[in-house]
This record gives sequence, C-alpha cells and structure tokens, in this order.
Amino acid sequence: MFAPAVVTVHDLAYHTVPKSFSLPSRLFLRWATKDAVRRARAVIVPSHATETDLRRFHPECADRVHVVPHGVDPVVVVPDATLAETRALKTDLAENLAMVSDTVRFLTGEGRRVFVDCEHFFDGYRANPAYALEVVKTSADAGAEVVVLAVAIGLLIGLILAALLLPLAKAEADARQPGKLREKDEFMRDD
Repeated sequence: MFAPAVVTVHDLAYHTVPKSFSLPSRLFLRWATKDAVRRARAVIVPSHATETDLRRFHPECADRVHVVPHGVDPVVVVPDATLAETRALKTDLAENLAMVSDTVRFLTGEGRRVFVDCEHFFDGYRANPAYALEVVKTSADAGAEVVVLAVAIGLLIGLILAALLLPLAKAEADARQPGKLREKDEFMRDD
C-alpha cells in the first residue's frame, strides 16, 4: 500500500511535441505519468498551459490538479557533478566545489532557504563517484536546506532496462556453460 502522495508534473512535452523524445522515452513517460497521477492525492502543475494539457491527456485527475507557479524562494542552486561542466566553465573540480560552497553560503547568509539541485548527479556519479558525493557534502556543509539528487530520464530508462535484462542475460549465459543442463534438457535425456 502506498502512502498519500503529491506529484508535480512540469510539462507533458512528450505528448505535445513527441518528436522531441525517443519512442522508449515517450512510452516510459506516458506510463510513469499515468501511474503517478493515478496514485496522487494532488497533482501540482506550474502553469495553466500544463493544467490544460494534463486535463486533456489525463482527465481522471482533473479534480485534483492545482496550479502552483514556480516561485523565487527558496533559491535553487544547480551545480553539476560532471567533468564536462567543469570543462565548459573553464575551471577545475576544486574550484567548482568552492563556487558551490560560496554560492550556498552567500545565499544562506542573506537569509534565503537554499535547495541545491544536483540535476545530473547520477551521470556525475558514474564518471567520478568521489567527486559527485563531495558536491553533495559541500552543499550540505555550506548550509543547503535540501540537496536533490536527480536522474536524467534517459539514464533512468537505461537502469530499468538493465535491471530487467541483466538477470535474463545471466540466466542465458549460465545455461550455455559446459556441464550445466537447462531444465528442458534434463527431461529430454534418455538415461
């Protein structure tokens, strides 16, 4: 049994501009959104345009949709735990950490609530686990109220497929090892 939940739907672009998404992404997003809004006690959207889209594509949740525009406070800081971002900023990893810390300390010093959105955390973690974790620690140590670890939808789909397919691949590989018999072969033996 699931606890009551509130879900935020930022947009339904996979419905409104489907050519911007691969077929697997569209299928996953359709399924995930349908499931999330079905379970949610309330559905938050940031605009009336998204509200209209949600009511069109998911009419079953129309009575639970609430428009809550994106706010200005709390402040959201978006560091990137990937090496590509530090190259684009022409900085190094240590300086990037210092910038995250300085930004969070400045904003909290101004009395602001700070949420740090590590929107590519898991991509960064795959590339450099120690550094990705250091970004989280630095953010928290500097005073961030919340550090969000987010995953890109493409990576999420890949992880889900890997979780589904790896056991199948392992079972197939085990069955092909010399000396191992598959169940159907055991019943077909004459001895």
